[in-house]
Amino acid sequence: MKKIISMILVLVMTLSLVACGTNNSSSGQQKDAKDTIKIRIAAQYGDDHPQSKSIHYFKEQLESKSNEFKVEVYTNNMLGAAEVWQDMLLEGSVEMAFPGGNIANYYPMASVTECPFLFTTWDEAKYIFNETEICDEMNAAMPGEIGLRSLGSTPIGFRVTTSNKKLTSPADYQGLRLRTPNINYCVWLAEALGANVISMNMAELFTALEQGAVDAQENPYSTIVANSLYEVQKYIYDSKHMFTTHFWYTNEKWWQGLSAEQQEMIQECVDAASDYAWEMAINSEKEYIAQLEEYGVEVVYPTDEQRQEMRAMQGETWKKFYEAYPGSQEYVEKIQKALAER
Repeated sequence: MKKIISMILVLVMTLSLVACGTNNSSSGQQKDAKDTIKIRIAAQYGDDHPQSKSIHYFKEQLESKSNEFKVEVYTNNMLGAAEVWQDMLLEGSVEMAFPGGNIANYYPMASVTECPFLFTTWDEAKYIFNETEICDEMNAAMPGEIGLRSLGSTPIGFRVTTSNKKLTSPADYQGLRLRTPNINYCVWLAEALGANVISMNMAELFTALEQGAVDAQENPYSTIVANSLYEVQKYIYDSKHMFTTHFWYTNEKWWQGLSAEQQEMIQECVDAASDYAWEMAINSEKEYIAQLEEYGVEVVYPTDEQRQEMRAMQGETWKKFYEAYPGSQEYVEKIQKALAER
């Protein structure tokens, strides 16, 4: 019954937001009766997750700077699965969202930084995202091509594997019923490891693990803790097979309806929230691991040889990746070159 009521509430809220989105002012801004500019932000993680905390930080910063903005935060998939509010972002019924790798279905370059085994340390990732222009170059054509704009990044972290049985080597992935997001390169990576892949959205994951529909899943430590996956999984294999970062995407039509002053104010607050998120994410990973171990989860660390073995198994994945996302190889190689020349 609770599930049915929840679904009804999501439907009502979604229809309400869509209706509001069709009632924009001539400038493309969504305003209420007092001419306050609304910024509705959708995301998938619970409020304890670093990304959600950074969104609330953005809200506090922007609303303290100016009373002309009202930020409404919809975390924890309050508006449904990521695919739902991703489409709402594209059509303009929400102003900002964090759909992650799903957006690569519309804009191939959005996939580049999640190429398997592209980064090995937090320091490498932070350098590429925050100290080079590579990500800005990758996203430069986005406003014209799909009507979205990237304003910054929020790190989610290195993806690791949780499971009901202990994994001690890459060979243990053989036949493992492994949940991945419904993103093709996540599926290819898992298949290359020999897993039986089951794709589903994040909102369904906990129940699937609890009921034994899947044996394992892969996500960053922050997500494992924030979504209480330790309650239904006993082991973690510290595979670090992919680094996930979500970008602050905003609807371009709405953005162009803002004044230059308003855009600058929003960008300053995104930059501050992004810095806050990176610092929080980097400092929190060890704390998350310690917390998980306190909950009784055993963390297994692959040897360097095992990490290299997993990487070597991804040859076909990279080939598929480059074919599916034209132009991605150029930027992957730019990232690799930038890291080598540091």
